[in-house]
Amino acid sequence: MVGQPFPFLLAASTLLAAAPAAAECDGLLPPAQTAGAVRDITADDLVRLRDIGHPDAEADEASPLALSPDRTQLAFVITRGDPQTNRVCRALVVLPTTGGPVPRTIDQGGELPIGKGVYRGIFMRSGYPDVAIPAWSPDGRWVAYLKRVGGVAELWRARTDGGGAELLLRLPVDVESFAWSPDGARIVYTSRPAVVSGEAALDREARSGFIYDDRALPDLGVRPNLRADDVPLVASVLELAKGATRLASAIEQTWLPTDYAPGYPIERAQVDPHGWRAWTERDGINPLSPNQLWVAQPDGTRQPCALAACHGRILYLWWDEGEVAFLKREGWNGEFTGLYRWRPGAHAARRLLVTGDALSGCIRNGRAILCLRENARTPRRIVTVGLRDGGSRPLFDPNPEFRSIRLGQVERLRVLNDRGLPAWGDLVVPPGYDGKARLPLIVVNYFSRGFLRGGVGDEYPIYLFAANGFAVLSFQRPPHVATAMSNIGTWDDVNAAGRAGWAERSSILSAILKAVDLAIARGVVDPTKVGITGLSDGATTVQYALLNSHRFAAAVTSTCCEEPTSIMAYGGPAWHDYVRRVHGYPPLIDDDRTFWKPLALGVSARELNVPLLMQLADREYLGALETFTALREAGKAVEMYVYPDEYHNKWQPAHRLTLYRRNVDWFDFWLKGHEDPDPAKRAQYVRWEILRDEMQAAKVTARR
Repeated sequence: MVGQPFPFLLAASTLLAAAPAAAECDGLLPPAQTAGAVRDITADDLVRLRDIGHPDAEADEASPLALSPDRTQLAFVITRGDPQTNRVCRALVVLPTTGGPVPRTIDQGGELPIGKGVYRGIFMRSGYPDVAIPAWSPDGRWVAYLKRVGGVAELWRARTDGGGAELLLRLPVDVESFAWSPDGARIVYTSRPAVVSGEAALDREARSGFIYDDRALPDLGVRPNLRADDVPLVASVLELAKGATRLASAIEQTWLPTDYAPGYPIERAQVDPHGWRAWTERDGINPLSPNQLWVAQPDGTRQPCALAACHGRILYLWWDEGEVAFLKREGWNGEFTGLYRWRPGAHAARRLLVTGDALSGCIRNGRAILCLRENARTPRRIVTVGLRDGGSRPLFDPNPEFRSIRLGQVERLRVLNDRGLPAWGDLVVPPGYDGKARLPLIVVNYFSRGFLRGGVGDEYPIYLFAANGFAVLSFQRPPHVATAMSNIGTWDDVNAAGRAGWAERSSILSAILKAVDLAIARGVVDPTKVGITGLSDGATTVQYALLNSHRFAAAVTSTCCEEPTSIMAYGGPAWHDYVRRVHGYPPLIDDDRTFWKPLALGVSARELNVPLLMQLADREYLGALETFTALREAGKAVEMYVYPDEYHNKWQPAHRLTLYRRNVDWFDFWLKGHEDPDPAKRAQYVRWEILRDEMQAAKVTARR
């Protein structure tokens, strides 16, 4: 044995442990037949939506679909939120590739895996769920997968015939990725063993006090975070017959899935049976440059595809009988998905399919690809798409109940902002809207690809807003202002270009206002009753919009806020140094209020007259205190809620249900003057009535 990555771990004691009985999650799998009267959508419908893969269709991540060796079955994890128990129910299922009404469960249970990442050199959780990626054993008898139990991601396998599931490996730290050996006798996996010693070192440091350095992120608490360089990823091997672990050899490490870079195809290089290779390369030094398709002959001779069709956001590619088939985003700001075929040396590429639907998680299955497909009005389902003709047929619909739910109509609005950059938005109107009344509008930003659920972060229930009488603009932001700049060579350059003169903020706001104006010109929207929402970059857009436009009458943010102290102090030393270096933010000691005035709500609190609701994670609310306090001191209408045990993206179903309902209530109150008669909400409206009266009184005083 090369060595034990965890020498104190008795691997045999964890091998093939009996799986605990999984508690039933009502309705985790859909019924075979769904029939019912057509009805309006509810908040429960959205919280209980069944998911496969990453919740955001904009994300280009590794596929959650795993094809069996004989290509007859798919394995994947299906999830569903249960707000009553406040858990995310999960099941590992298999489905025939010919389709079927309901997949077959081969294991169930486990907690929602909350992803970790490296941010400014610190290893920490973001709140995004990790995509579960199962893997079939070479003989097709097992599916291996990661299951989070007791806060740790364990390695499991389940029999594909439904004969049960087994725990293979539990470490003191998460198993982060894995792969079968070609003979099925071993599994190579990755973990970060140094986390154990790193946390122990922090425990020792706690006795004499933590030094405040670049490990600190005050929002997450006083305990420092581990530096990524101090907890490297280690590849190890589990010998299934012996239950022993050892370090992986160089060859064994090549079996692991490769890292994925956004904007590049998940299957970066493909080789056909005759030795030809196909891949994409960035066409320029700018990180935002489009991809270009390349091929190489068996002797290594390289050849680019110089056709326009071979440039752009190419997502996936496959060889098929001497031709390269590839999926790409195209059209107005990448609103469409196209499927192409190109034979090396040919002077044209054939487009087999173009659709406004989002296609993600695509994997090859013979002469077809299996994908997750969704559009603005249709939740995600699994389909097969032919590589010869682009024809598509459904395999599995995880949310058949939505066929009986009445959704608002959707119209695509396309605009050019003041920089000439393209953007679009999906304008949703209430079910049965006759086009006569002018409606209050809610802007949800900043992506609108796929099913219109709740925007980025899934907190703003688009169709629930529509069912309550609102028009909704689900907004797809324009390309970054640095996209066409020739002197951009790094992501730091991209961010610096966006910050200069608040260029990126101005560009996004310009596009939003153009889309809102277009909706007003159509006679759909009341120009005096427009609200805006956002999380993360979308929340920063809200800040800038409220201070640089008079269009908005109410706002909600899920994160908050960029202010002098919040940014320069509460983000910790690493964040401080980053924004000083890349964004050029002034040091805190300068108290440069002129610099911050276009963006910081607290600095401009006296001028702001828009009611603001902040619904924040406990791990992020500290950064909002400067804004909240300044607005409160200025007598502005502001209310803040803090949700416990949440991250940048909130994960708890009970919280999501509350977020949906409170956001509807807020806009109902401020844009429509309506209050829910539910007695349980009376205290909420008493507070809001006081805020409204104080805001109106302040306006009268200001006019005098």
